[in-house]
Amino acid sequence: MSYNSLYGPVPKQIDHYTHLDLSSNSLNGSLPEGLSNLNHLAGTLNLFYNQFSGEVSFSYGMFPVMVSLDLRHNNLSPERCLRWVLCLIRGHCLLCKP
Repeated sequence: MSYNSLYGPVPKQIDHYTHLDLSSNSLNGSLPEGLSNLNHLAGTLNLFYNQFSGEVSFSYGMFPVMVSLDLRHNNLSPERCLRWVLCLIRGHCLLCKP
């Protein structure tokens, strides 16, 4: 679903995905808590090149270890991103850059 000119907040009905790529759209608002509850996620959650803002909830650290989360090039709080990088919660690969 990347490069599809999607805009607005992330729909709440997203579930049962093992890989989810919403990159390079115009999605905005805060990162929804529902995305951190994707129990079937096993590969990547790509949210880069959107317009998300605010802080990254620590609930995003609850993904299984094999999940890679990419939040680069959004308007997320740099302080929280720095804490994530320093903590590397549960061994996740997190890419986060303003």
